Amino acid sequence: MIYPDLTRTRNDEQAQVSQQTILLVDDDPSISGLVAQILQEEGYTVQAVTTGADAEGTIDRLRPDLVILDILLPDADGLMLCSRLLARWPAPIIMLSGSARESDRILSLRLGADDFIAKPFDTLELVARVQAVLRRAPREGGAPSASPLATARPAWPSRADYPSMAAGSGAGKLSAETLHIGELMIDSRRRTVTVAGQPVHLTPTENRLLTALAAEPERVFSRDELAGVLWGYDSLGESRAVDVHIRRLRAKLEPFGETAPPIITVRGFGYKLGEVPE
Repeated sequence: MIYPDLTRTRNDEQAQVSQQTILLVDDDPSISGLVAQILQEEGYTVQAVTTGADAEGTIDRLRPDLVILDILLPDADGLMLCSRLLARWPAPIIMLSGSARESDRILSLRLGADDFIAKPFDTLELVARVQAVLRRAPREGGAPSASPLATARPAWPSRADYPSMAAGSGAGKLSAETLHIGELMIDSRRRTVTVAGQPVHLTPTENRLLTALAAEPERVFSRDELAGVLWGYDSLGESRAVDVHIRRLRAKLEPFGETAPPIITVRGFGYKLGEVPE
């Protein structure tokens, strides 16, 4: 069922929001209807489905900007469905759960979800988390509107953001749409990552993590800083979950050997992207 937009945009910011589409997957009509209404009042277009099968069928056609996915569905495990949806379309995913199990939160992040909200939730918090995830996520056909390092910056770093990476001054090279570290290339417009021309298939969370590290090679990022990159200022308690995503990211870069820059652990602090061997 598609819920009609309940608001009319009155300025450029509202117009941008009104172009963003959210796929809502929840079989509880009271929650689904409430969430849809709240998000519509903020200017988003919402399409709601009640089963995993409908979600998989809809995402190919809708190509939403964001998915809100309940863990408990009548025909699917939402955690496994999260991975399947990401394989079909790399939209950011916010998981919903009525369970108090901490394992649900950790598994959600491990499987590529961008955020996790426990039921019952505050409606203002829901809106704030949706806005934060969408600010961090790349938009189809263009660059995202927020930085992987801070929401006040453009989402994909520019030379002005990182002057040490100006041409000829370091290992990395930046352009308006691409970031190069040796044979590694991150293309913000196409939302692709390649090493020596070969594609690296990353989730949106892994992409943000790699982009943050590649934006300032050799800079050591703390776990809390990287948690802020992935889940926002209000999720810094998830800093240890960064280790999980680092392991997954390393596993995807390892097949490329020395052509891919190494992700180096700085014991007791965090991680950095190392230099590419010459």
